[in-house]
Amino acid sequence: MAPLASSGAGDTVVATLALALGSRRPLEESARLANVAAGLVVAKRGAATVTRSELLDEIGRLSLIEKGQSETKYSSAQGLRWNSRAPIATD
Repeated sequence: MAPLASSGAGDTVVATLALALGSRRPLEESARLANVAAGLVVAKRGAATVTRSELLDEIGRLSLIEKGQSETKYSSAQGLRWNSRAPIATD
């Protein structure tokens, strides 16, 4: 996916990182979450935001890729279980 605009990417990283760390998530997990959120933002046109469902879906998709599984086997429920302990801004 080619970036369309980098507007808001840095703000997204800082906000997501602060939210995750404030929720007592480990630094590595928080940084990964922030990076995924920024990647979603730059794929949108103009200044954009990321919803909780978009973030969870992308995390689930990336987790399957890392495990060498097909993306088509992914369901939103898997993404919700991956990080259900950490609060994320609602849609």
